[in-house]
Amino acid sequence: DLSANTLKELPEACSVWSGLQTLLCSQNALTELPSSIGQLASLQKLALSENQLRTLPVELSQLGKLKTLQLDSNCLGKGSLPPDVFGGTLSRALEELDLSANGLEELPSSIAGLVVLQRLVLSRNRLLQLPAGL
Repeated sequence: DLSANTLKELPEACSVWSGLQTLLCSQNALTELPSSIGQLASLQKLALSENQLRTLPVELSQLGKLKTLQLDSNCLGKGSLPPDVFGGTLSRALEELDLSANGLEELPSSIAGLVVLQRLVLSRNRLLQLPAGL
């Protein structure tokens, strides 16, 4: 559990944590994630709430076992999300996605392809429309 620290970044070498199932990094000062995060093949829960993330690496789409992704209270509306960030093997695993309180005006189209999604939280954003198929 790395929550409630002042971390500004995760090391690119985080890929050595390949057996990690839960990564809790909420309440830090993260502004971006390393692309190597996509190599955490066993990851099932990723908590990144209350950071300063402006974008997400498309490599998140490689997390084929990730069930829970908490991204609430970040700055994702100030950056841009790659269109395929919720595609790939992630689309067949993710059950819970929290994007609340990010100032988002639009969502990447790949969000409509999350076939096993059970809980989607989009409150406290600036959404003007939802992607087709959602």
